[in-house]
Amino acid sequence: MVNATRKIESDVKTMDSLFRENNFNVPFYQREYAWKKDEIDDLWNDLMDVVNGYQESHFFGQIVTYSGEEVDDLIDGQQRITTSSILLATINNIAGDLLEICNFQSNGSTYSEISNKVSNKLIQKVDKFGQLSINEDDKIQLTIIRTMIEKNIKSKEAVPTLKLQPVSRNDDSINEYFIGLFDSKTKAEKSLEPIKNIKSAYDKFYERIVDYLFKDSNKLCDRLDNIFKSFSEGFFVSLISTKNPEEAFVIFETLNSRGKDLEPSEIIKTHLMSQITEEDDNFIDEFNERWKNIENKFNKKSEKLTKFIRVYWAASHRLVSSKQLYRSISSDIKGGDKAKTFLSDLEKVVDYYVSIQENNFKYKKDRELIVYPKLYEIIRLLRRFKVTLHYPILFSMILKDMSSEYMTSVLKEVLDVYMRLRVICMQGTNILENGYSGIAEEIWNHERDTPEEIMLGLSNLKKPDIEVKGNFRNLKKEMASSDKEWILKYLFFKFYQSMDNKDFNDISMEEADLSKYSIQRIGINDAVDDNYIDYVGNYILLENTISILKDGPAVAAMKSSLVTNQKLGEEISDNGWDETSIQDRQGKLAELSVDIW
Repeated sequence: MVNATRKIESDVKTMDSLFRENNFNVPFYQREYAWKKDEIDDLWNDLMDVVNGYQESHFFGQIVTYSGEEVDDLIDGQQRITTSSILLATINNIAGDLLEICNFQSNGSTYSEISNKVSNKLIQKVDKFGQLSINEDDKIQLTIIRTMIEKNIKSKEAVPTLKLQPVSRNDDSINEYFIGLFDSKTKAEKSLEPIKNIKSAYDKFYERIVDYLFKDSNKLCDRLDNIFKSFSEGFFVSLISTKNPEEAFVIFETLNSRGKDLEPSEIIKTHLMSQITEEDDNFIDEFNERWKNIENKFNKKSEKLTKFIRVYWAASHRLVSSKQLYRSISSDIKGGDKAKTFLSDLEKVVDYYVSIQENNFKYKKDRELIVYPKLYEIIRLLRRFKVTLHYPILFSMILKDMSSEYMTSVLKEVLDVYMRLRVICMQGTNILENGYSGIAEEIWNHERDTPEEIMLGLSNLKKPDIEVKGNFRNLKKEMASSDKEWILKYLFFKFYQSMDNKDFNDISMEEADLSKYSIQRIGINDAVDDNYIDYVGNYILLENTISILKDGPAVAAMKSSLVTNQKLGEEISDNGWDETSIQDRQGKLAELSVDIW
């Protein structure tokens, strides 16, 4: 511990000393520049507090680095350092633009002659206020600001203060755009998200600084100097550096383990990279590219990647909350071999997850991923219900290379459990989530290797028949959303199949194409008490071409091609439809429910 402590250095630095005394590199595996309006607003408000004297100084957070010979790798704090550099670039360019305008005004030139050199935002302000009130001392002050910023940033030197990560091995366009800010040469491809974010931050700073300056147009230079000094001398950070890369990662993880600033997936990536530092550069590059490929499947949305990793972890280890996810993974994944296995496992299941959860089988490639029709049908049905609780079981079976037939048998039992617990008995999702995840953990640990063993574990989650029937007799379902309507469609599809009328006989839901059918209420407000409107017994599955509102319940039911509906229509025609009719029908459906599920 003593030796480790000696390798770690910690110091408090103003932004001025931080930039002048260090050269930083953002490693390729770090998160690309991602600050947007909210973060820029926070920084600007903190800066204005110092500028206006509400605070003498502002603590801007911690910076963690791995110290190299000439350049230090930024392990934590790259977003703050990059934004700070963008702010300095903005101040630098505004100072240069003011000098440019002064020179043109003294020569009697028109603004149109400098429109390609100076921001239109500044030209519009100057045009509104007239001749700039800038004397020779002011010009010297502006030149000093630009000189000090160049000493901080070193943008023209071979080793600048900050180098951003490459897009790929042969694409350095993000850093080229970033460096170009300091001499207004920003011609890189702006469609890249980090470049868009850099440009957006620059534009926001430029507009706000100009607005602040012209609140007193007679003191433009003093006000700009106040902004510069308030930031460079009034903002400070805690710089923690070590020459041991593993220690740098440990510090980073400790500071960010609660995930307040970063998504768990981002911290998890950093942890994985820290486990392969002994590998050669080619392997590390390849590992990073493989991780990026997974990120890209979620359009680089870290919160979605976190949800996916949480599902994988529940499928392979145990169920934890998103806040606990990093801590659980970092405690278990230690060493290069485990990091490699972790990434390989993610690659094995990510396409399934994206096809089901993100794309909802929208594309042909999604549908072709699951070739066994019965497995596809049951997964599609659960997705239509917007159910995700079973994912750990599904992905645990995929990771174990179980056959499609085995997985179909298990998911049928998963569906039965869901129908009993959640749909009929209205149990909370926590019971199901913990139950399903427990089964997934047992699959992973080879405690349940066969479908029979897995289904036995699932059957233990089921409610007894008497409780299911009792709950069903009072079961209400609204049709407020598409998933609730699909649950009702599935209920009646199975009810009709189980009756003696041979409706939907020997065909699957996909073959029946239930999109051609709708759930309709038999009795409406005028005929039935409000308390019974949403009873399951008051619903009927009808072809879309038939309307109870138009024809009335008896005629509409008899128009249907389904024999069950025709018989119901005759019953309504003979006896009418009221609360007693609903209760009687619901009781019969309750008896069927325990046979079906």
